[in-house]
Amino acid sequence: SNKSSSFGFELKTPERLPFILFDYDQNIYPRGANFLASRLQQPSIVKAAVPPPGKGTRVRVWKSDPSVKTIGIRELFLINTDIKSGPVDTWFETKSTAKPIAPDANGDFLLDFDNTPSQAPNESDNHTRFDVVHTFSTVRYTYDLLLGDLEYLDGNPPQITRPWGNKRLQIFPHAGEDANAYYSREEGALKFFFTKRKDGTPIFLCRSLDVVAHEAGHSFLDILQPQWRSDGQTGGFHEAFGDLCSLFVLISMADIADLFVTLTKANLRDPNNFLSAVGEEFGDALFNNKGKGLRNLSNDLIGSKAQPEVHALSLVFSGFYYDVLVDVFALERNPAIKGDTDTLLDVATILRRALIIAIRVSSESSTQTKFQELATNLETAFETLSRRLGVNLSSWTEIVRKHAKARELSIAGLS
Repeated sequence: SNKSSSFGFELKTPERLPFILFDYDQNIYPRGANFLASRLQQPSIVKAAVPPPGKGTRVRVWKSDPSVKTIGIRELFLINTDIKSGPVDTWFETKSTAKPIAPDANGDFLLDFDNTPSQAPNESDNHTRFDVVHTFSTVRYTYDLLLGDLEYLDGNPPQITRPWGNKRLQIFPHAGEDANAYYSREEGALKFFFTKRKDGTPIFLCRSLDVVAHEAGHSFLDILQPQWRSDGQTGGFHEAFGDLCSLFVLISMADIADLFVTLTKANLRDPNNFLSAVGEEFGDALFNNKGKGLRNLSNDLIGSKAQPEVHALSLVFSGFYYDVLVDVFALERNPAIKGDTDTLLDVATILRRALIIAIRVSSESSTQTKFQELATNLETAFETLSRRLGVNLSSWTEIVRKHAKARELSIAGLS
């Protein structure tokens, strides 16, 4: 029956939800309730100061790494208005051989990257300056995304204790030669190195959005759970969360999500997709695996087959989380009503926030069953978000349970 656009409805009674978008009453439960959940925008309890339109900072970054030609260098908008010459802001400062880089008259850092061969250790000033802006901006964007989740969940701007002390986290895009990048609480730093291929050409790890987001993720998880720097499953989750931060960042960008949907025809299991591959350029240099990444979230590793080394072990949890993303996206997908890109963006946002809840309600101690603890707490997170959104997310919970069991989370790395 037709309803006027002012028709009121009770979201707490999901058995019959009016689909107000089309001005008629339609039974869309149970599948549609979940779809609706991904559409809703919830107001914060306390509205934080929002930069007015026309403010913020535009930058240019590698939105994957130099080897992923379909993405390349693109512009990125940062909501921050406090980024000064350096770049530096209240959270981060860059350390480089390059002189401090000033924003242009509009407050932007729109640098070009010359199409000339890279040199190491004596890289050109043009490449060095671009690396500085790219690395800073990727860290800044990652934090904006995750801090925004905390504000959404709490209704207030988060009060943060920085585990590296009451100072800025230092970012070193060119920390030296090593096949490595790391976050150090003791040094209060994120450090990115360069390594060389067999032919002697360099790979600068700071140019990988995946690697930078991964290390930024380590530092952010250290804020949420400072006792989780460990081995076993807790250390494995630290590595998994870093890899998932790469996924979070990529899948939060509308242009990248849309490119993914177009290239793969909305297939999250496409064997060549850039969302599941982490660190394509570095992985290809080490393993010659043609873009499959240093690690890949779309994997079939189960707990009983996992090695205890934290990077290897991480694939069990990151693979589990990616399984959940695949199935929830399939559940909510209905391109006749809502475009695949928008559905993917919304599903990813809810799943990311659910994981943040799961982390925060988990035990502070390092445990050998952290994977299953987090999976169980994802169920709690869905209950929390279900109440927040006023819809039934029980089918999402069933997806988590199915994949937690199939992945053997409870015994991963224990044999």
